[in-house]
Amino acid sequence: MTEMMFRKKVLACWFGKNIGGTLGGPYEGFPECNDLTFYDPVPSGSMPNDDLELQAMYAAALARMEKPEINREILADIWLEHMNFHCDEYAVAMRNLALGIRPPWSGSYDNYYVNGMGAAIRSELWACLAPGDPALAARFAYEDACIDHAGDGIDAEGFFAVVESLAFVEADIRTLIDAGLASLPPDSVLAEGIRMACSLWDSTGDWRTVRDALFRRYATEFKTDVRINIPFTVLALLSGEGDFGKTICLAVNCGQDADCTGATVGAIFGIINPDLISEEWLKPIGHSLVVSKEISGIQPPATLEAFTELVAGLRNRVTLKDAPETEFDLKP
Repeated sequence: MTEMMFRKKVLACWFGKNIGGTLGGPYEGFPECNDLTFYDPVPSGSMPNDDLELQAMYAAALARMEKPEINREILADIWLEHMNFHCDEYAVAMRNLALGIRPPWSGSYDNYYVNGMGAAIRSELWACLAPGDPALAARFAYEDACIDHAGDGIDAEGFFAVVESLAFVEADIRTLIDAGLASLPPDSVLAEGIRMACSLWDSTGDWRTVRDALFRRYATEFKTDVRINIPFTVLALLSGEGDFGKTICLAVNCGQDADCTGATVGAIFGIINPDLISEEWLKPIGHSLVVSKEISGIQPPATLEAFTELVAGLRNRVTLKDAPETEFDLKP
């Protein structure tokens, strides 16, 4: 893979992420099936999306370091300095970190949201920093995910990091899914759901039949649970038939955490097929990277092109730093 192709794939990753998140945003959290074929409503520009802006926050903070290193301690400190989201698993992790509970305990202690999508949606950065090296991408992802998740919530980010890293050098969707599955504990609920999505798609070829079976088996009141939303993303990748619009619409049409599933399949598609994201999808939202006020004390890149250049510059600078053993300790 040439440097030019690498940058092209990274940019398409962010394009797909932004488009899919925007498409799914109005439908986030609703369990019903949708029937989208395009944006509805059609947007007039990019909107802030934590799926993108948390990764931009990480990249901007790492780029300022003389020797950028990735481990849970460094990433947790970036949260404390620059991140002010206080909902679901983010809020739990921020509270735990403020109490002196460091990762991985910050992700597991008193956390109802251990299986939420909040880490899975941050996987692309690690894949882009380790293209074609899924083992390293998964190690990066673990250091990130353990800040605010445990169990399947951590494994979900690793699954996507493996799929996305390998997608830089492999285009076959089933090969990518199988590689991601091989990274998971085989007896986990997450792995079971992904296998079920693949098996039912193979036997029925009907996305709605598969979606409804997955929903009956795995859906709960927790709309952002990875154990339903990751199988939905796998289903969209399998049933999208190599068409960008169809793939992201199928992800959103499954319901549940629709902005995150749409964003993730958009990113994966962009890495695999950077030439197949049409201007029709890009024109309504443009190329801006809009960051909300909850990201503070740092200036992320203003455009997706600038974000791509930032990541490309980090790629050969960043290293994995072994995290020290941390003890569970509450401040008095």
